Order: sequence, then structure tokens, then C-alpha cells
Amino acid sequence: MATRRNVLRAAIAAAVAAAGIGFAPIAQPAIASEPTITKVYHVTVKCQLVRIDPYGTVGWVYGSGSGTTRNSAVTNAKKNADNSVPLGHYKRHCKEI
Repeated sequence: MATRRNVLRAAIAAAVAAAGIGFAPIAQPAIASEPTITKVYHVTVKCQLVRIDPYGTVGWVYGSGSGTTRNSAVTNAKKNADNSVPLGHYKRHCKEI
């Protein structure tokens, strides 16, 4: 059983052949894949360094980090600042500089 679509295709092909019209499929241009550009954020943070006993702020620690979002860059910078905190101290109030 021939479907309507197949009947139309056959009719068009017959009409094109009868008219002597020849055509070739159009070649599609090769699409070069575009390079993917990922934005990278670089952040430096400055945090207060607090001594636990006797309690008091004693200075600053700095950390730098990078990431694909600003929040991930800040998080990585804070983790990097943790490496500079000596025993008996902690960091607080980290700010981007």
C-alpha cells in the first residue's frame, strides 16, 4: 500500500525526469567546531588571623584561588588561606581584595 507521501515523491521524480531537469544535492559547508572558551576567575582574599589563647587578632593571612565561577574562586582562595593559619589560631572575616 503506497502512502500519500510516497506517491507524491514518485510524481515529483517523474515530473523532474520528464522535464530533463537534473540536480545534484547541495554540498553542506564543513562547520568548524568553535573552540570552547571557559572564563576563569582569579581571586585573592585577606582574612583576620585570630589567636585562640590569649584571644586577640594578631594580623592577616592571604590566599589566592581560581575557579570557573566567582564563588568557586573565592571558596578556593579561602581554602588556600587556611594553609597559612598556624596552630592555635583561626581565620575569620575573609574579604576579596
